[in-house]
Amino acid sequence: MDCQRWWCWSLQHSRLLHQNFNDKVMNMVGKSQIPANEKISRDQDPEQKSFSLDKPIDVDKLDVRYSKSGGPGGQNVNKVNTKVDIRFHVDSAEWIPEWVRQRLCQLEKKRINKDGQLIISSTKSRSQKLNLDDAISKLEMMINKAGEIPKPTAPEKVAKIKKLKYLENEKRLKQKYFHSRKKQDRKTIL
Repeated sequence: MDCQRWWCWSLQHSRLLHQNFNDKVMNMVGKSQIPANEKISRDQDPEQKSFSLDKPIDVDKLDVRYSKSGGPGGQNVNKVNTKVDIRFHVDSAEWIPEWVRQRLCQLEKKRINKDGQLIISSTKSRSQKLNLDDAISKLEMMINKAGEIPKPTAPEKVAKIKKLKYLENEKRLKQKYFHSRKKQDRKTIL
C-alpha cells in the first residue's frame, strides 16, 4: 500500500473510530450512565428559580479568626492581627436552599475542609474591619454565584463546538502523520 492510499485509509479509519466513540458517549448520556449531578440546569426543574441573598450575612453565623498578616505595613503588621479567616459551615446553613448548598460545595470544593467548612481569608487592607467586610462580601458573591442557574446551551452552538473539535482533531492527526513521515524518512536503510 503506497503512502497516499495508506494516509486516506488511516484518515477514514480515525474518523470511524472518532464517530463510534462519540456515539457511545451520546448513548451513555441518553441512558443516564453519566451522573446527572454534574451540572444543574433549568431542564431539571423548570419551576426552580435563581437564588440570591436579599440581606447581608450575619457575623454570628460565621466562625471568624484573626491572625498576623503579611505584606506592607511596617511595624504595625508585626503587632496587629489584621488577617481575617472566616469559616462557614455549609451544611448547617438552613437559610440557603439545599440545591444552592450542593452547588456551592461543587464550585468551591478546594476551599472546603474535611469538616465541611468553607474557608475564606482576606488580607486586602491593613484594617481588621475592612478585611472582615471583604471576606464576607467574597462569601456573599460565592453564594450568589452558586444560586445562579446556567442557561441551556443553544443547539447551534453545540453543533459549532462539535465541528470545531472535529476539525482540530483532524488537524492534529494530519500534523502527527507528517511528523511521523519526517522521522521515517530520516532513517537510513542498511
